[in-house]
Amino acid sequence: PLTPGAALFSRHVIAGEDDEEAFLRAAAAELERIGVRFGGLLPGMRGVLRGPSRAVQTRSLLVTGLRPAASLKLQEQGLGPGRKYGCGLFIHHKGIGAVQAAGADSP
Repeated sequence: PLTPGAALFSRHVIAGEDDEEAFLRAAAAELERIGVRFGGLLPGMRGVLRGPSRAVQTRSLLVTGLRPAASLKLQEQGLGPGRKYGCGLFIHHKGIGAVQAAGADSP
């Protein structure tokens, strides 16, 4: 069963653009189109998924600041094309609070 979480992560979201800012704009527009309000987007590593007929560019994506209903909607609908191949599927992420706290202790 799906459970809500404030931060969700997808390892592969199909990226029509190689440019990170364009990817973020497209992701934000798609989230808005499906009615998912969020606090922030954090893009991650680029990747390539190779299929029998072509290869597609992907990026990982962390979506933060989700309310329970928006979290469930994103998990149900996913983001972008390619969900049959595992693209745009979101799972829970522990959040970035621990990362931010660790960075505050660093010199």
